Amino acid sequence: MRKLAIRLLERLVARLKAEPKRSDSGNARAPFPRVEMQVDRPIRTGDEDLFDRRSFAERIADVIASRSDPSSLVIGVYGPWGDGKTSTLNMIRARLSSRSDIVQINYNPWQFSADRDRIAHSFWNMLVAALQEILVDIDKAGEAVSTLASFVPVYGETLSKAVDKHLTRDLEQVRRGVSDKLEVSDRRIVVFIDDIDRLERAEVQALFRLVKLSGDFPKVTYVLAFDDKMVAASIGEAYGNGDVASGRRFLEKIVQVPLHLPPADRNALREMMFKTCGRVLEDAGIVLPSEEGGRIATAITMALMSFVKTPRMAKLFDNALTFAIPVLKGEVHVGDQILIEAVRVFIPNLYEFIRDNQDIFLSESNDRNKEGRKNRLQKAMEELNLPERDIEQLSRHLLEVLFPQLSGWGHGSQWQVRRAREQRVCSPDHFRRYFTYAVPRGDIADAMIDGIIDDAAQGGAIQDSLLTAIRNGATAIFIRKLRHREEVLAIEAVPSLVRAVTAASTEIRIILTTFMGDFEFRQAAILVSQLLARLPPDDQDALLIEIAEGPCLLFPVYVLERSLPDGGEGGWLTHDRQVPALAILHKRTISAAREGRLEEATKDWMGVVFGHLRRNLDPDALNTFRLELSEWVAADSSAPVALLRAYAPFSDRGPGDFEEDNYRVLTSIVDGNLFLSELKKALGDEIDVTEYVRKWDAAGIVVDRRLAMQFSYWHHRANILASGDD
Repeated sequence: MRKLAIRLLERLVARLKAEPKRSDSGNARAPFPRVEMQVDRPIRTGDEDLFDRRSFAERIADVIASRSDPSSLVIGVYGPWGDGKTSTLNMIRARLSSRSDIVQINYNPWQFSADRDRIAHSFWNMLVAALQEILVDIDKAGEAVSTLASFVPVYGETLSKAVDKHLTRDLEQVRRGVSDKLEVSDRRIVVFIDDIDRLERAEVQALFRLVKLSGDFPKVTYVLAFDDKMVAASIGEAYGNGDVASGRRFLEKIVQVPLHLPPADRNALREMMFKTCGRVLEDAGIVLPSEEGGRIATAITMALMSFVKTPRMAKLFDNALTFAIPVLKGEVHVGDQILIEAVRVFIPNLYEFIRDNQDIFLSESNDRNKEGRKNRLQKAMEELNLPERDIEQLSRHLLEVLFPQLSGWGHGSQWQVRRAREQRVCSPDHFRRYFTYAVPRGDIADAMIDGIIDDAAQGGAIQDSLLTAIRNGATAIFIRKLRHREEVLAIEAVPSLVRAVTAASTEIRIILTTFMGDFEFRQAAILVSQLLARLPPDDQDALLIEIAEGPCLLFPVYVLERSLPDGGEGGWLTHDRQVPALAILHKRTISAAREGRLEEATKDWMGVVFGHLRRNLDPDALNTFRLELSEWVAADSSAPVALLRAYAPFSDRGPGDFEEDNYRVLTSIVDGNLFLSELKKALGDEIDVTEYVRKWDAAGIVVDRRLAMQFSYWHHRANILASGDD
């Protein structure tokens, strides 16, 4: 089965190499950067040793080679998975390879683990072959070995039955004969058995029984490499009380020299990880600032090294970075990504907790849920079952470095913008990317934003890219990402970006609800205003004219309001410098009204346009504007209702009550008597009332008629107050 899987994999790789990769459009894709994954291959000689195990291995080899005692010996090399046991066996083999008096046998029972009978059969075949090699020159020994070999098929049956049936009869006599010949031989056998801890429990039990049964042969040394905790648990099920302690007592009867693999040198593991970071970054074409390298090194050294137990874990970290860094290049902060990947490899429980609890790590520390989030984090850290010092180091040197919100440091919009611009994991815009290895659906790749900015700086066409983002429902994200860069992007890109956003402004949603409203539209205008602020005054004035002449009548109003001193975003524009743009807006507004396009041109927000003109036109222009609006109201029967709706408050449930403030603003641009007269012409005399009808009392009354009746009430009240009558 394993050989078949390998052949299938080889065919797949060959096919992938033969076929050119294509994008969805059918065009050949650019080749992916070279990726070198670290194969978990053990070293073969001491020259490759990085973790100071060479002397340990060579000492074992020297003891084996120098033994004068002919009795058999079982040596155990203990260590957890991935700690370098196979590498240590290889170094022992290499040390013994020059000894002609030693016959080495390498036996890996895992290769036969599909069948316990095969484990027994292969073990005896291996041992008999070694005996034949040693005893071939000894008179009549060959016959004895051949007799021993004849019992191998018997051992291929159920092991316990074969042993019980034959061990005490003919086989015992043959074995004594072989033992006698071995004892006078000048050669030794060393049997290396690896991967024992990969076997199933019943297979582990069978293998150790084989070792026990064959352990009486003189001048045969067994070197067994395994995780003693796992093997003791497996053996303990079959012996004694069925627990780990029973398994250890059984091991003590078989393994005469138990040796624990020396821990991998901590500094060597750390150096291996640092080299991994350097190599992966170099392959990806990424250069880190020196201070960022120091930040990563400190976090690894102070917070993570206590979790890096084995060389295999360091190799897993290598492979994790080799995969992840190229996949998200340009979309995340590479320093944060290295540390998040380290947490995934070394502390998977903590990684999952971070991934599944974004609110704990990204929320501001001064909100009302602060204590609840703090308790959840504390509980999660306690469940890691770590020493208090490790938890303290993790919190201080890793979590608070990645998520400064935890320490109450760096709050506020400026820090949020900075973290988003730097693509930090503590930025809500980027958090999910670190755990999905992709730009999530509904998000926009930072590389796309940067590409648009670069094209804009070179005078390229960027309108299509902007429209694509808007039509995909990602307007807010697109605008926000541009806003994060508005202070640092190349000034050469500003004019093209301003023109592109202005041209696309008719596509940006304005929702007549209290929840979203004009949020996206307003953010786009703020972006344009902030971009304009970076230009010289002459360039600003020229672009303001272009914005005023743009496709959306409402957008230039928003830009102007955000650019004036009371706009709240810097106030770089003086009132007199907006006059040319105001003149264009004045002319366009009246033309749109006369041509019946005003409501469409302002997307139901004509009150905003009228309000800006009312507040900013000079007195003569304002009088002209009022006169023109009155003429429009008198000439167009739909105008009064359109204006009424434009000035009524709006909520998710439609137009609210037309209040006194709404009346004052509306009548500041159009004569109240004229307006009520035209309303009566459009909706009938019955809307002329002197009592106020609120929305919840107006069941069955059409919305436009209710608004007209409310206007009528306020108009009559204003006239009464003006006349001095109570």
